[in-house]
Amino acid sequence: MSNLREAAQQALEAMACMRDMVAHPDNLQFIDNAITALRTALAEPEQEPVAWEQFYPDIGKPQTTHWEGCEAVHPECREKT
Repeated sequence: MSNLREAAQQALEAMACMRDMVAHPDNLQFIDNAITALRTALAEPEQEPVAWEQFYPDIGKPQTTHWEGCEAVHPECREKT
């Protein structure tokens, strides 16, 4: 379980304990909404992180595109053209 999920679980438990101490109905509704939102989020499966390479497969690869006059800007292109 990630640190964020652990913190959310602790917050949920704390809010559930504090709920009975709230006197004003508006505040009670606010806490109930937060409890419901946290329970819903925690019920969802935890997602695995996604590597950037999945979306940008060419990141980190050397540029192989050449254009007319590129050797003037990039001397290493002289051998390739």
